Amino acid sequence: DGTDADEIDAVTLACDDAASTSTDLVLYCLTTLWVLAQKSSENKRLIAFEGETLRVIIEAMQVHSERSAEIQTSACGVLWSLSTNPYQRKRVAEAGGCDA
Repeated sequence: DGTDADEIDAVTLACDDAASTSTDLVLYCLTTLWVLAQKSSENKRLIAFEGETLRVIIEAMQVHSERSAEIQTSACGVLWSLSTNPYQRKRVAEAGGCDA
């Protein structure tokens, strides 16, 4: 039984190359991250500040911007969840989340 941190790492890795990853897998990864972000403040911190997860979310939005409204919805859900905290909101903006 893995931890939430392990799950965040696993879905980040699975979605890391959004351009060559299937739309269904990207959608699954983003939906999982959205659920995990809503689950705890610690998960939000991990997604916003640790590893490459935030970059992967934004990259997925950019790559699939015209391919999938569902991906955009899930990615926006993750970013919205992160943005309830002022420090994380700033991090999302600095990482390009507002432009994605």
